[in-house]
Amino acid sequence: DERPEVELVLVRYARALSASDLSGMQAIYPAMPGDVRDAWKEYFNANYSLDTSRWRFLDIQITDNIATARITGTSIERDKKGKQREVPPPKTAHLEKGPGGWRITAIN
Repeated sequence: DERPEVELVLVRYARALSASDLSGMQAIYPAMPGDVRDAWKEYFNANYSLDTSRWRFLDIQITDNIATARITGTSIERDKKGKQREVPPPKTAHLEKGPGGWRITAIN
């Protein structure tokens, strides 16, 4: 059962996002589109942060080397003044297992 490995990759991505660690996010999601990468870079440079500790990963389905997971919970966004608001997490993560292990191929 590889579900724990898939969940660990998703947890690592969420932690990198919470830490505003774009290179850590890209290590787990190397296929991140350039416009998405640029948007996160701008978001972090504007001193916004996102607490992903309330994300939950459910319904992890694995077929051969492809996995999908449903993401639930909430994110807490903080702006540069410390004002916070709840925002929804992405709904679905898609992963693929390659020679280096599981990696995110899309998250939306």
